[in-house]
Amino acid sequence: MKTIHRFPLEGRDPRGFVLSLPAQAQILHVGLRPSDGIPSVWVLFSLEAPVVNRLFVIIGTGWNIDKDPGRYVGTFMVGPMVWHLFESVL
Repeated sequence: MKTIHRFPLEGRDPRGFVLSLPAQAQILHVGLRPSDGIPSVWVLFSLEAPVVNRLFVIIGTGWNIDKDPGRYVGTFMVGPMVWHLFESVL
């Protein structure tokens, strides 16, 4: 059985943070949770699937990018800032 879970992005190191998710987990949405405006990512996965560590980085619009950030996941806005979430390789 699959379920959708929300993971808050607030307070995570934008240079890189790990989420423990199944390898086949599907990222559905990146945005602000309507009830409190907390940046979050919503992910669909099976609770029975084996979990692996997956590395993510957050890059702000206008930032210099020194290396390939990985696979683009989504964009979210907090106030005047626009942020872009990428999944990198561990």
